[in-house]
Amino acid sequence: MSIETWDPSWSPSDVTFSEGNLLATRYGGQPASRVRATQPVSAGKYYYEIKLRNGYSYSFPGVLSIGAWNTGDANLAGWVAVHDGRLLSSISGNPNINIGSLKVNQVIMCALDLTVPGSGKLWIGKNGVWPVDGDPALGLNPAWSDLPASVYAGGSVYGSGMEARFNAEQCSYPLPQGFAYYGEEQQFFRVSGAVTVDGEPRSRTVEMFRVDLDPPMHVASAESDAVTGAYSIDFANERFPVIGLARVLYGDPWSAGTLIALDQRGWPADAPNGHWYTAEVAGTTGSTEPEWPTDGSIVTDGTVTWRDMGLMEAPWAAGPYLPVQVI
Repeated sequence: MSIETWDPSWSPSDVTFSEGNLLATRYGGQPASRVRATQPVSAGKYYYEIKLRNGYSYSFPGVLSIGAWNTGDANLAGWVAVHDGRLLSSISGNPNINIGSLKVNQVIMCALDLTVPGSGKLWIGKNGVWPVDGDPALGLNPAWSDLPASVYAGGSVYGSGMEARFNAEQCSYPLPQGFAYYGEEQQFFRVSGAVTVDGEPRSRTVEMFRVDLDPPMHVASAESDAVTGAYSIDFANERFPVIGLARVLYGDPWSAGTLIALDQRGWPADAPNGHWYTAEVAGTTGSTEPEWPTDGSIVTDGTVTWRDMGLMEAPWAAGPYLPVQVI
């Protein structure tokens, strides 16, 4: 069980800590003071809650980056937090949330997915509800993306209190599937293999799909090594059957009057022949689809010159696999 708390040694002296350092309280005006957990988290999936206490006014529950300062001046970087139902941030990313106005005794739910370093995701909900169809367990519609590799649970507090909830006994709502409580040890499960085509290793983007869901859902991706074809993908805190798929991207099917860049890829639209083509001369496609060669030669299409590059490579597929626990 996690024994994580707020960190009194980090916050300014005007913040009062009580209830085993789980309740941080400050009464005063701006700028707000900040609180954070004793340890940052990274490389995993974590869940925690923050309950708004003691006459909630304008606290900002959320996350802090490693370099965030302990006061709430607007010019200081490193935070993502909820204020008045909207997500505010000094960290670049993509906001997608409105959970309505915050009030005393409400519980803010926070789920962090930091499995991809530098592209972390954050879900923020309220009183058991994830807004805008957010679903941390399925990885759908995060409130924020592109979080740093390591962050703290935290936020800004003034005129009120924030109660941290970091384990099963403290939290009010169910742990999302695949997540661990904040500060608890993560379990990782791995799928590894190699991409080969006609016995030769290939560098490809390997996409993993859960096959216990209908329809199958994309859950992870990785690049295979150009020399060996090897790839490895880790999943945090849960095991589920997956299949792997890798394919070459051959661009879009032909369309009339379309601007085509040099080396852009394409293929026949009306009668696909299994071949793909690259533009040797950039330009605009004609009004009617050309007769596509299949012998490696070129064809003129409006002001574009296409060259036949041969047959498309069949997609590589493997599995199903059940990820193996990483010891």
